[in-house]
Amino acid sequence: MTYPVDLIIVGGGPAGIEAALAASHKGFRFILVEAGEIGASIRRWGHVRMFSPWEHNTSPLGRKTLAVHGHPVPDLAAVPTGAEYLEHYLHPIAQSPELAPSIRTGTRVIAVGRAGIGKSDLIGDPRRADHPFQVTLARAGSSDPVSVVEAPILIDASGVYDQPSPFTEVAVAQECEASVDHYIPDVASQRGRYAGKHTVIVGGGFSAATALRDLLPIAAEVAGTRISWILRNADRKPLTAVRDDVLPERARLVEEINRIATSADVPGLTILRGTRIRSLVQLPIEGGSTDGSGFELSLAGDHAGTLTADHVLALTGYRPDTALLAECQVHLCYASDGLMKLSAALLGAMGDDSAADCMAVPAAGIETLRSPEPNLFVIGNKSYGRFSHYLLRSGIEQVETVFDALPAPVRTAK
Repeated sequence: MTYPVDLIIVGGGPAGIEAALAASHKGFRFILVEAGEIGASIRRWGHVRMFSPWEHNTSPLGRKTLAVHGHPVPDLAAVPTGAEYLEHYLHPIAQSPELAPSIRTGTRVIAVGRAGIGKSDLIGDPRRADHPFQVTLARAGSSDPVSVVEAPILIDASGVYDQPSPFTEVAVAQECEASVDHYIPDVASQRGRYAGKHTVIVGGGFSAATALRDLLPIAAEVAGTRISWILRNADRKPLTAVRDDVLPERARLVEEINRIATSADVPGLTILRGTRIRSLVQLPIEGGSTDGSGFELSLAGDHAGTLTADHVLALTGYRPDTALLAECQVHLCYASDGLMKLSAALLGAMGDDSAADCMAVPAAGIETLRSPEPNLFVIGNKSYGRFSHYLLRSGIEQVETVFDALPAPVRTAK
């Protein structure tokens, strides 16, 4: 049977755009659907400089596409910010004539299934491939009815950035959760928001460390500015240095933060090691309502008690939306929510060391990326689930692996 498109790509981030580029190059008819705008998640941290250089964040096909359409190819040794990556790579490629006609932004996937069969039919049976994927779409802010697109191949590159991981032991009320910041703030442009205030940073990874580094100068310069850093780990040096680190930006951040963490007195900074957030509530203002007037945190562990703050930066990672493929036969890891085979490979290579070098993660082979659902591929950050070792380079390698394994589309001569 033939369908209007050969494959559907979900997600307009780096992995999704690379998949679209590969699909176009291989002669597949495709559509890419993105709930927001292309690269919207990266724009949230556009002010942050990456650890890895352009060489690791671009594909040969992507660089060729830039050159063909008159865009300068970045210096591969330079290290871009998120905004520079969007401006000089992702957006020009997405706007190229090869991709632009097939991209639908502002379009949300609300259901995925197989035509004529359900999740529990033909369990583990390759005959499921005889039933095309049915992807139900809805346009943001549109009164138009939903639409359904069918295709024999589905690539889910929807990422994780819209799903922050929990940072409290007890669930937080929705209205309170909406007032918590889950992304690295642009401190340079929001200085007044933090000056003279008490900010709590939650998390022991690079995102939390970046936020701390950016906030500390305000604490040193503006009286009354306080920062509390909550760490579940009790280690004096929160970040683990990578031996002979090939990423200088990462090495500099590790050295700076560990030096700060072991200093006797850093103006405005309190580190609460071995501590967890039990619960979080928003403080009421006069009249009993809440509108971002501050928070009260209930703490457990080495610094049990209560803490009040003006701002909470919960930078504890992200997790995939597993509901999107709930009606497909997908084998997910019970711990990471990533692909089971890939999660097992990551654990086999790195153990349970959350600080292990992401540059040492081996490339995933096609059998690691295959799903029990025929012709369904989860790629990009979502394939890693809650693992924090994902790199843009990993997504590029996954795209190359998947399209090398897919047979060329067959066209019937008219």
